[in-house]
Amino acid sequence: MFNLVKSIQTTNSKPSLLLSRLLSKHIHDIKNQKDFEKYVLKSKVPTIVDFYAKWCAPCKNLMPKLTKHVKNSEGKLSMAKIDIDDQGVEQAIVVHKVRSVPSIFAYHNGKIVDQFVGLPANHFLNDFIDKLKKLK
Repeated sequence: MFNLVKSIQTTNSKPSLLLSRLLSKHIHDIKNQKDFEKYVLKSKVPTIVDFYAKWCAPCKNLMPKLTKHVKNSEGKLSMAKIDIDDQGVEQAIVVHKVRSVPSIFAYHNGKIVDQFVGLPANHFLNDFIDKLKKLK
């Protein structure tokens, strides 16, 4: 790991892109129930599940904020993104009773521990993230 970080720091070829890819290993696009089980239900860290749509303006505002929090969590959080318009995710939509987007669920040890709908104020989002980081 040290050599990889050292090469990122000393390479002139887009170090931010390399670092971004490393940090993105905790952010997953969910395409089916198998992905959901692997990246959410079996996750070893608290996971934010983001039900969104590409056409949704509040989703476009919230997604980068969630992504930034996950990337800055140093592996304490992960995120699962579910586009409600994708085929294969219908079961997750029904089980979570998603009626509007964005719909956010926090999972820990395979269970829902918190949730909200819509675009929250920054202080609410920060409190939500801080609460998740404290889970062990």
